[in-house]
Amino acid sequence: MPDIEFIRGLSPGESVHYSHPSMLGYAPRFHLIKGNGVTLLVKTVPIPGDPYETVIEIPEEASRWLVDAMVALLLPPGKGGTPGSTLFLDHESPEAHLRIRRTMSVEAEDDPGFTVIDLRRPQPPWGNVAIAWSDRLLFDGGLFEALHVLAKNWATAHAQESPRPEAPGLRPNWMGKSPADTPKAIKP
Repeated sequence: MPDIEFIRGLSPGESVHYSHPSMLGYAPRFHLIKGNGVTLLVKTVPIPGDPYETVIEIPEEASRWLVDAMVALLLPPGKGGTPGSTLFLDHESPEAHLRIRRTMSVEAEDDPGFTVIDLRRPQPPWGNVAIAWSDRLLFDGGLFEALHVLAKNWATAHAQESPRPEAPGLRPNWMGKSPADTPKAIKP
């Protein structure tokens, strides 16, 4: 789990690293890098002979939207979530046009998760620049908590509304109540 006190005190240029083993035989590395007014989402994939890196720049004011959108896509409509037919949510500002969608299979592990897409940055032939995070990385690995802390810090510093109060402690239904309850595999 991340050191939340360290995340609260991140200065521009500092980063937090997340990684988890992959069934693909390599471990993608994820970084949150705090910039001046932006957070960089970085995914490095060390495929032998063909490594690559993906970077999405999110304005700090969009960090609250990112957390709130994940919460809305996880909760049922009766508890403030989106209708079941909602496939994605968009954020558009002068600085960014982002999309987040619930993804049912991340990193070939049959694990659900979220994909963040930068709609201003095409990446032919696949569409747009995107980073996908599995629920295991987000909720068991602490990445969602780190995103929530960064969003809350920005909201507090700018006298804005904090992210949704349901965010701390939220976990997708399939995962159980704690990391110890998360199934080892979704498919037997």
